[in-house]
Amino acid sequence: MRLWNKQFRAADLCGLAAVHRLRGEYREAINLYSEALQIHTDVGDRRERAQSLFGLAEVHQFQNKCSKAINMYSEALQIFTDIGDHAERAVSLWGLAQVHRFQQEHSEARKLYSESLQVYTDIGHTIGRGYALWGLAEVHQALHEYDEATQLYSEAIQIFTDVGDKYWRAETLMSLAKTGQTQGHSEEAISLYTEASEVWEDIGGSGRASHALKSAAHVRKTLQEATTVSAETFKDGEDPLLSSE
Repeated sequence: MRLWNKQFRAADLCGLAAVHRLRGEYREAINLYSEALQIHTDVGDRRERAQSLFGLAEVHQFQNKCSKAINMYSEALQIFTDIGDHAERAVSLWGLAQVHRFQQEHSEARKLYSESLQVYTDIGHTIGRGYALWGLAEVHQALHEYDEATQLYSEAIQIFTDVGDKYWRAETLMSLAKTGQTQGHSEEAISLYTEASEVWEDIGGSGRASHALKSAAHVRKTLQEATTVSAETFKDGEDPLLSSE
């Protein structure tokens, strides 16, 4: 088979693999990415080899096979670094950070998200900066560093709003609302959950919109119950004073 025929076949395999990955058909995706990887290796196309490795890493990540995902993300990262592809290097750093965060390896995740953020900033990739800021915020929230998380989520929301990425805007509004809820900032959390539900509804995410509204209702109910208990406690506290006069 001629070189260009092999490269076209590998490209087709990667395209099919991506379709199976999006459908959750991971076994088929792995087989196709692996075949493409072998072709790219045989013809010496390092960039496309790295792309196949990245695709495999994503599939393994979705299957919670974290060790395999880390190995493949790392190999792809090294290739993108070697060939000077800064955008793909940043994406690979972000993917690695995601896996480490899922494994609660917060120090490593923070390092990788920060490096990804720096690369995205250097190359002027605005939406990539938003993704990296969101990832860093998730790490800070997991570590109960809520002020830092709030600042990073807010910056990410501004980016997603500016570039018109409604999905990630809604996702980040949900995260910011959760942070506010955890801190006891109930009114702010209700407002953010409600805003997120409107965005989800706008992009056809009715299930996510419903979840956001239920979260807002839960916070509102908790706030009302706390207000009632506080009022009753205050009322009960008056009786001994009144009776002692």
